[in-house]
Amino acid sequence: MAGVIGNAEALGEDYNLTGGHAVTWREVLSLYLDETEAVRGRRPEISLLSLEAFCKTCKNVPQVIYDRVYNRRFDPRKIAANFDMSTLQDPLPALAGRLRSQLDPDARFGTVEWRGEALRDRATGAHARLGEIHGLKTKLYYLGYRHISPGAIKRMRQL
Repeated sequence: MAGVIGNAEALGEDYNLTGGHAVTWREVLSLYLDETEAVRGRRPEISLLSLEAFCKTCKNVPQVIYDRVYNRRFDPRKIAANFDMSTLQDPLPALAGRLRSQLDPDARFGTVEWRGEALRDRATGAHARLGEIHGLKTKLYYLGYRHISPGAIKRMRQL
């Protein structure tokens, strides 16, 4: 940023502040699968949903449609004219290290959005292990969305 602030040529321009190494979602998925297999000893099974089916499991559909759905590369060439891109690291090794720390059996995760997990599991035929879900209320919440239609759950909540 320091290279463009106060630079007359930068006035009115937009810049992609990304690293010098572009990464696709497919490369990120491959890394996740490889690292999970290396740490846990088995490769996760992946079920890809259509965009329409996936959006039915999400609370913030515009974020998925307009931000995360595109398999795109950001081009840092404009910012590279004002910044030494060789100082930036390839993001994949850093991501691999972070993922390994998260896969540590003692790692603590933030809260899981169990409604979305249940709906995605319902769409793919998968099941979460109930031991992963903390608290009876949360287990029942997951099981309700996993096995009962969301419309029926809405009607039950209105009773």
